Amino acid sequence: MKKNQKLDEKKGHDRDEITVWEWNKEKDKQSYELMKEEKISECEKVIMDIWGWGHYITGFAREVSCMDEYGELLAVSDPDNQSIRIYDTEGWTLLHKITMEELNEDFPIEISQIEGNRESGWLLFSDGDNAYRMEYPDGKPEKTGEFMYAVTISPDGKYRAYCTANWVLEDAWMTMPYEKRDSSEAEFYRRWDRVPSGWYVEELETGNKTYIPVETWKQDGRRLNGGRCVWIQKDKLQQTLMNRDEFR
Repeated sequence: MKKNQKLDEKKGHDRDEITVWEWNKEKDKQSYELMKEEKISECEKVIMDIWGWGHYITGFAREVSCMDEYGELLAVSDPDNQSIRIYDTEGWTLLHKITMEELNEDFPIEISQIEGNRESGWLLFSDGDNAYRMEYPDGKPEKTGEFMYAVTISPDGKYRAYCTANWVLEDAWMTMPYEKRDSSEAEFYRRWDRVPSGWYVEELETGNKTYIPVETWKQDGRRLNGGRCVWIQKDKLQQTLMNRDEFR
């Protein structure tokens, strides 16, 4: 009887430990969510200060800005379509402003990835039909391809993913005055229209590509929205899913 009683007490103690662990986990989650909301709110303020309320749309802001994977850096393009600013998200100070006069000022700079630290690193972005990689703070844009949007490099540096769809440029075409549709901008859109809409995953060493087609909108034949690829390490994803199922 005493043996069973000890066993029950031990089981109760284990349950208490799990309860405390789950309470701490929930508390940490709430703190993280609050911190994340505060950081996102500050990001929005920075983007609004640069672009103004008239330009601030959540989707558009997502295309002209990008945070690094640790949430320590924020890169935002300028309305002049020739500059990128990099901020420290700890004190929200401007670390670098990089001007690239060689870019086409008719199209917004859409930033898809930033990797590095406060002193140096690299960026991926597109400008109209061209995709670029650039070292900061003193590098020059290096063209990496055409009609490649939301480009991201895998954590191991072996692959890149990109989409040929781009809602920002699509929207610009739909709102372009008819008198401008015979201009050089219109020629850009005609060339873009011949590119198959979809996702590509490319092995950088060999150039081998996997193509994932994307259907156009059925009502008017326009391209679907693009999107930014998020690379997830398989083992970490599996561990996260196991933890979630265990303590659900």
